[in-house]
Amino acid sequence: MERNKLNNTLLRSIQYRFEDGIIELVMGGIFLLAGIYFYLQTVMANSQLADVLTASFALVFIGGYYLMQYSIRSLKERITFPRTGYVAYRNGSGSRVVWIIAAFGIAVLTGGLLAFSQIKTGPEWNLLPPFSGLVIAIVLGLIGLQTALPRFYGLAGISLVLGGAFAKIGLSNNLSTAAFCGAMGVVLLVSGGAVLRHYLRKNPAPTEASDDK
Repeated sequence: MERNKLNNTLLRSIQYRFEDGIIELVMGGIFLLAGIYFYLQTVMANSQLADVLTASFALVFIGGYYLMQYSIRSLKERITFPRTGYVAYRNGSGSRVVWIIAAFGIAVLTGGLLAFSQIKTGPEWNLLPPFSGLVIAIVLGLIGLQTALPRFYGLAGISLVLGGAFAKIGLSNNLSTAAFCGAMGVVLLVSGGAVLRHYLRKNPAPTEASDDK
């Protein structure tokens, strides 16, 4: 009984990190930025800027991970913590495992994109969108498994579908990947927005105590 209670408490503390939808919102924003990045690589091909973007590929995606962490922390300090409090996670907790999963996914995605971007494919089949969709689906599925939140399984399924769909739309690797990132960004923004809306309705902002007696 005590063990089950402890496990439930730990699970609840992990779920709390995702209760407000902020993580999905920030992820959605990062995906939109990634879509812009791949789009710029396409429309500015054979230019000096395109060469700079290609050379800074890994730095852009690694920087995106740290930007995501900073944005999440800042938004939670403004929105979540004043309403439902701050939870301090211990090292080795389930919350840390979630971040390890995210970091692993970004590392695999970055390495894979670097490799696949060097492969020339015809418009009939593009490797980048299905690979991206698969990696993101695995990351979202693992988060769902760790948090027991069903919406992440749905997001993982959508990622697979979008990856497969944009592999066959007759665009170049970079342009189809830009379309995938943009579409996935919109999906995450919609999901996060819906969760945040529910959270704000359930937890209104605390009213400041008046100094007047």
